[in-house]
Amino acid sequence: MIKTNFVTLKKLYGLARNNNFNANHKELSVKISGRTKHNHELSQLYLDICNKYNHSKQMKWKDLYKILEELIPGLAIEL
Repeated sequence: MIKTNFVTLKKLYGLARNNNFNANHKELSVKISGRTKHNHELSQLYLDICNKYNHSKQMKWKDLYKILEELIPGLAIEL
């Protein structure tokens, strides 16, 4: 189980979705820019996902998007 906050997960999902739908970026490896807001949390979440779901190997944007698409519907948010 990976622990993170909702805002970070939403931001990473948004980046993956946007880059997946951009034909030029789909095949590129995931890189989280230092200019991105909350980049440390995003980087840590991405590394945790790589460790758990991709045997600690880097992913392409389309692979990250596919994994997040499978994971997000199963999430429950406690209020």
